[in-house]
Amino acid sequence: MIKNEDTVTDNDPDQSPGSEPSPSDDPVRPPSPFSERAEPSQPTPPPPAAPPAAVQPPPAAPPAAAQSPQIRPPAPSGPPLYGQGPAVGPALPRPPFGYSVPPARPPLFPPAPPGLYPTPDDPLVSADYNGWWRRSLRLLKAVWRQAALVQLVWVVPLVVAGALVSVLLNSTFTDLANASADVRPDMRPFLRSLYYLVPLGLLIGLLSLLASLATLHLVVQAAVGRPPSAGHALRAAAPRVPAYLGWGLVGGLLTLVGFLCCILPGYYVLAVLLVLPAVVLLERGRAGARCFQLFHARLGDALARVATIVGLGIAIGTVQEVIMIGLSAPFGLFSTDGIPWVAFVVLSTVSVVLTAASNIALAPMTVTTYADMRARHEPFSTAYLTA
Repeated sequence: MIKNEDTVTDNDPDQSPGSEPSPSDDPVRPPSPFSERAEPSQPTPPPPAAPPAAVQPPPAAPPAAAQSPQIRPPAPSGPPLYGQGPAVGPALPRPPFGYSVPPARPPLFPPAPPGLYPTPDDPLVSADYNGWWRRSLRLLKAVWRQAALVQLVWVVPLVVAGALVSVLLNSTFTDLANASADVRPDMRPFLRSLYYLVPLGLLIGLLSLLASLATLHLVVQAAVGRPPSAGHALRAAAPRVPAYLGWGLVGGLLTLVGFLCCILPGYYVLAVLLVLPAVVLLERGRAGARCFQLFHARLGDALARVATIVGLGIAIGTVQEVIMIGLSAPFGLFSTDGIPWVAFVVLSTVSVVLTAASNIALAPMTVTTYADMRARHEPFSTAYLTA
């Protein structure tokens, strides 16, 4: 009996009507030797379309407490750091599927908010030498009156101490100057005077450090838009006097070692430590190492500003010496008898006043030099000093 191939039986539930049974499905029928070369006369019907899948609603977002933290830190906003442009070069390859993104390397300095970057109208930070000079003169005009009051903190004690020394020890100094080589002068009055001259000199030295820091603070007050106040500047600078004294001693030792090493390293250390008062006043930490970092951030700009300050200091000192020599000649400075104590007090007062004027003139340049160095080393503007 011949079996009908078009008939669907219960034994082949998967076979559709009109389909040719495959040799592998029929164990009795042998495979055809021409099956590899056989071509269907009709195209193969497309497979039946799958039923549309049921639309699943999106999963509900987990509560805020259960959300996992971000892998990447948020991108910093604002302009790029000073001296850095947009990234140039090939893009970094993405990690393979299934691997997490490696954490980004932390920046050397945290990115500053956009409002704390220097602008062309920044009172302290300048882009070139001309801007630095104009800002220094503008700040000098704003603070010189209050700075003169601050300088009186050490000028008045020094003048009074000089007057007392000239009155009390004038005869002793005269005897020492006129003593012959055969006669041994009496040194006891001079040695007794050291008991009060040494503490008085240390006190005046501390007051001069206080006045130096307070003058710099007046410049900062004017830069941030506050009215300069001598009292506020003295109160703000007083806690920083011990740090200034300590770092000043360290800087003096470094300078001495530099001069012992063929002299030139000593001048280099002096140039680097020129902004030490501003660093001690406005920052905390290792002030000595900080001065070296700021000085080498943009060496050319730092050398131009430091050389100007040093040159002005030398010029002011030369003028001071000329004035002192001109005033001393009428009082008999070059005579063998010496000068009277009144002339000594007058000359010492003039010398101290000229020194104070030099400190006032160079203080704004010191602060603006520090600001320019720091802005070239890290994000910085005058807005950082308003806190």
